[in-house]
Amino acid sequence: MSNPTVIVINQNADGSYDIPAITLRPAAAAPPAQPDPVPAFSMTADGLTVNITDQSVLNGGQESWDFGDGTASVVQGDQAHSYAQAGTYTVGLTIAGATGGTWPLSQTVTVADPVVPPPPPSGDPAIGAPVSTQAEWDAINPKDA
Repeated sequence: MSNPTVIVINQNADGSYDIPAITLRPAAAAPPAQPDPVPAFSMTADGLTVNITDQSVLNGGQESWDFGDGTASVVQGDQAHSYAQAGTYTVGLTIAGATGGTWPLSQTVTVADPVVPPPPPSGDPAIGAPVSTQAEWDAINPKDA
């Protein structure tokens, strides 16, 4: 609480008053309110790896990520995370606001073992190996005489 100000007004013998000059200043304006953070992200899975595009508006907040497999990160921005095994995981993002409060968001992602292409053919043109010359082609596709 501030100290009160006392103003003394004197009445002169002729009936007039002496009033001291007073300067009034408004109280300092409150700083503008910090907008709340807005968590947002999208994900794409490639094999056992998920790539996360961070679309959050932090407004001074700090991010923390939970990948749903016991690992976490406090790195800000886009993320890439590799899982040890295929499955469905819940990825969570929490933003701790600059002025307090938390803003969470979670989404699920399914990752799968990468598809391994079959081995190339043995090299025998008769079982479908690639043909690299006309002579090889003619050998496996004789022309009608």
